Amino acid sequence: MTDIGSCDEEARKDVLKEGPVSCGGRQMKLLLTTSGLTLKDIASGGAKRSKGIDLLWCDVIAAQPSKKFKGSDEKKGFCLHYMELQSNRKLQSKRMDILSYEDPGDVWIDYIQKQCTSVADRPKRLFVLINPIGGSQSGQQVYEKKVGPLFELAQIHADVQVTERAKHALEIAENQDFSSYDGIVVLGGDGTYHEIVQGLTIQTQKAAGVEYHDKNVKLKPLSKPIGIIPTGTGNGLSGWFNGVQDVETAVLRVIRDTLLTSMFGKTRGWHCDLEYQVKSDVPGGENTSASENTEQGAECGASDAKWIKHDSKGRIYKGVSAFIANLDRNGERLVIDVSSDNVDLMVDNGCSTFGLLKVVYKSMYGKETEPLPNNLEIVKNVQGFRLKLIQDDSETNENLRGPKAKARELEHLLDIDGEVKNIDVVDFEMRVIPSFVPVYGIFRPEI
Repeated sequence: MTDIGSCDEEARKDVLKEGPVSCGGRQMKLLLTTSGLTLKDIASGGAKRSKGIDLLWCDVIAAQPSKKFKGSDEKKGFCLHYMELQSNRKLQSKRMDILSYEDPGDVWIDYIQKQCTSVADRPKRLFVLINPIGGSQSGQQVYEKKVGPLFELAQIHADVQVTERAKHALEIAENQDFSSYDGIVVLGGDGTYHEIVQGLTIQTQKAAGVEYHDKNVKLKPLSKPIGIIPTGTGNGLSGWFNGVQDVETAVLRVIRDTLLTSMFGKTRGWHCDLEYQVKSDVPGGENTSASENTEQGAECGASDAKWIKHDSKGRIYKGVSAFIANLDRNGERLVIDVSSDNVDLMVDNGCSTFGLLKVVYKSMYGKETEPLPNNLEIVKNVQGFRLKLIQDDSETNENLRGPKAKARELEHLLDIDGEVKNIDVVDFEMRVIPSFVPVYGIFRPEI
């Protein structure tokens, strides 16, 4: 906490206003600087000091007249609204009623509001899209009771549109003019988010004259940040971006304008010999348990990275999970760094489903983790990967019947963050386009 009493001359050059106030019956000193707000207990003698607060302006939501004070104190009181990070990683909005001893409350309100509206990149106008039937079908109610009031408190204007049919979010994102908005906020789940990203990508590439179906083309990154308020059936992305699946946290991240950059992978079907691509300055042997006997292929098109054939050691593949992040070890912990421009692969050559889910859960939420299960391998710093399904004549679609035909059908379903896509081609390729989608959120799960 800033020690107001010993503030040096350099620090005091940034002082905007200071004065004695009362909060909860305690005498305190309120200091406003160009960087933030500090409220410090000035109790003397043996009196126990209160905790006080020390906030950056991006953590202050607003200041308003207070309804707590009556009579002669009414004009000197005001209410401070701010956000506070809890030990469970959730952000909560807080309020504090403050009584000024000298200046009227309106004077403090004016100073605080001026700084709040001057916070760099805090959105002033948002396009809000609500999926009313996602999850528990509570999207509109959540907006009216929680999201809308917080945006209004932060003086953020929101234009709201509700989806009316399947793929409506995709249509809106592809055709809506977003040029006058600072960002886009989605009340829904992972599926609604994917529709928005897909539609925005199409609109952005068309406007730039980019052939977005070409997997080797350089796409133009999206310019508008996207916020996800978790009201859908699958809310994994909101939890990933914000550290927790919590409506209030997601809203406050938008108000705070905490931006991270998401990457966007372009998919091309489903394969089965596994090859991956790493940056030219990253040695192929830096993987957690990758084979030493990799075969390097030819240069890949426009990229200077080479294709490396993965050695399965004769084992079958159960699955390949791509994390658009770095899986980093911090002592005994395995955490996910979403600020990475790379992809780390989890290659499953026969790990139990429980073992895989346990590693993923502990990686996402920073729990202590034991050594990786047998047959589960992490391949780091991947820029792309491709799979080719190998099958003999007896396994072709026209020769399959009954349960085997159903199994073959399931092999053509691709799960992208809970959004299932049906693919009917024999090739699958994924490339990573770094810094493509700006989203509201945080950089590391422990923040």
